[in-house]
Amino acid sequence: MNTAAAAEARHAAYVTNRGALLSAGMGGVCFIIFMLVADRLFASGWLLPQLETLWEPRAIAAEAAHQLLPEFLLVVLRLIPGSGPATLLLVTLITASIGMAVLHWRLRGRGWSFIGATLAVLAIAANPVMLIMATTGSTLLITAALVWMVAVSFDRAARVGDAQSLISIGLALAGLVLTTPAALYIVIPLLCVLPVGLREARDIPSAIALFLLTIFPTLVAIAGIAVAASTLGEPAGAALQRWFAPMHGVDALVNTPWHAAQGGIFFESFFTLAMWSLMAVPIGVMPFVHALFGRAEQESLAVAFLVLFTAPLAGALATLQWHMQEPIWAMGVAMAFAAAWLGARVLSGWERVVVLALLVLGCVLAWQPDWMWAESLTREWWSALSGQPLPPPPSGPETIPFTTANPPNTMRMPRP
Repeated sequence: MNTAAAAEARHAAYVTNRGALLSAGMGGVCFIIFMLVADRLFASGWLLPQLETLWEPRAIAAEAAHQLLPEFLLVVLRLIPGSGPATLLLVTLITASIGMAVLHWRLRGRGWSFIGATLAVLAIAANPVMLIMATTGSTLLITAALVWMVAVSFDRAARVGDAQSLISIGLALAGLVLTTPAALYIVIPLLCVLPVGLREARDIPSAIALFLLTIFPTLVAIAGIAVAASTLGEPAGAALQRWFAPMHGVDALVNTPWHAAQGGIFFESFFTLAMWSLMAVPIGVMPFVHALFGRAEQESLAVAFLVLFTAPLAGALATLQWHMQEPIWAMGVAMAFAAAWLGARVLSGWERVVVLALLVLGCVLAWQPDWMWAESLTREWWSALSGQPLPPPPSGPETIPFTTANPPNTMRMPRP
């Protein structure tokens, strides 16, 4: 290598490293924001009991079989000397901050100015969906990260069609299945559009082959759930039956406001979740705009469909089967898909302006009273953050208690 080439290589490395350092600094700023919010939640006395509940080992070990990945992480964290419930919060704070730094770095690498990328990341960090995922210590952040991996891999498979992207989709889906039983409802719409969206699916045999290659790790993960349950003292058939059963066999999920009002209903819950998703994550409409009017040569409408409709579809299907406790789960999925698309696109100048405006609009609308602040988790989170008393519960007929032995069949509670 001659002197000029070596100097150019050093300059390129310096520019790359400098951009990474700036993005890392942006992650540090987001960490401070998340930490201040978490400190307020701690001071209110609401957050610590939530973390203690998550930290406690399950009374029945076999119940952990359908959430192997979070349970494994909890086991690892408990082995750390001096660790405790607050360790969960630290992990989610750091993970969310790293995610914001990576998004900032990807935006900068795709032509965004430093100010534009910074404003976009700050708008996402200040969104209550992101704040709730980062400051509650729940496994929702793990789900969002895996959904982001699925979206990025599917987008690459639709545009490039290499084997690596297909393998990445399969592994991410397997991780989702091992994280939450409700991941099944993310897999369903994804697999429906997979043969259509893949670049290399030129005929029916190739589509079937690619489909099987992608879904195989998920089938292995489901088999792993059965094997883990057997190892922990529960028959494999009983474990799978509980995994597909109403409420997933968890009595703590019964009679939540969302289930009382929407449980067993598909279309109403779909439109409600779609409205809330468009309020908090209006950037979900941009993939269609980019596909129809952008300059991308290999843009896929299947990717746009996934970004806009997967979250409300998955949430509505989970609600139909009584498998979703809180709608914030669907909002986290919507934000993960939108962030994955945003970080993978080279947008024109006017598209960046529209994206930034939509991100700010979503942040503003999600803080409005018309959003999902009447739901249990978001209502309590907002009350702890603001210091205001909890609003009264919705009025109406009492719901009939039920368990997995008594299938859900309750009187509908009117929405507040």
